Amino acid sequence: MSETISANSAILEVKNLTKHFGGLAALNDVDLKIMGQTISALIGPNGSGKSTFLHILIGLIRPTKGTVKFRDTVINTLPAHEIARLGIGFVPQRNRLVPELTVLENVLVGENRSLNSGLSSLLPLYQKRKFQAKRNKAMQILDWLGLAGTSSMVTEQLAASQQRLVGIARAIISEPHLLLLDEPSAGMTSLEKESLIKCINELKSNGMSIVLIEHDVEMVFRVASTVSVLNFGQKIAEGNPREVREDPVVIKAYLG
Repeated sequence: MSETISANSAILEVKNLTKHFGGLAALNDVDLKIMGQTISALIGPNGSGKSTFLHILIGLIRPTKGTVKFRDTVINTLPAHEIARLGIGFVPQRNRLVPELTVLENVLVGENRSLNSGLSSLLPLYQKRKFQAKRNKAMQILDWLGLAGTSSMVTEQLAASQQRLVGIARAIISEPHLLLLDEPSAGMTSLEKESLIKCINELKSNGMSIVLIEHDVEMVFRVASTVSVLNFGQKIAEGNPREVREDPVVIKAYLG
């Protein structure tokens, strides 16, 4: 990954983030700072504003107020495709793969977000070599995720947990600086979750920053260095896993 963000620098800064849907405040003055090369988690009950927060980060929703700064660039006014090109990858909660394409073809869709120069588009041999390099890269990622044997399968033939891993492969092939994961372990067995945790930790070791939204709080407390908690659109707590687990406000609002 090029231009890795230092662990001592903020890769994402959110200030006073507010979103109203009519009279409903889905988010209310939320501040959040994500440091480079970290795994940060966002948890909270259903309806707490987590999905709205993610959708603002990737440009699908415009905030009512506040700013989102990614690597010193304000992005909350940019369209989604420009945000993706800046280096933010997203794996949604609900599968958005193309079911009739093969696993390999779905992964290559992620790589195609980068634009070719006008010159390269006029050079068929260059394009052929470039495609082969992309294909090799996709196969390496699939092999790393334990999916090499599925590369020629139509995606709809895979189990839901495997499709989630394909979604991660598609997101990371473009080498984003920041990866947003929305409920990645949904529907996974305990063994599959262990593989996912290993994958997330290795991505961090390779210099990627990760924001994780996840209902499996035990998984969150294992992998995240910082945990932020939303409730009714407000941030009610933030800290390391132990601090958040023992916070009486979080226990009352969410952990029980």
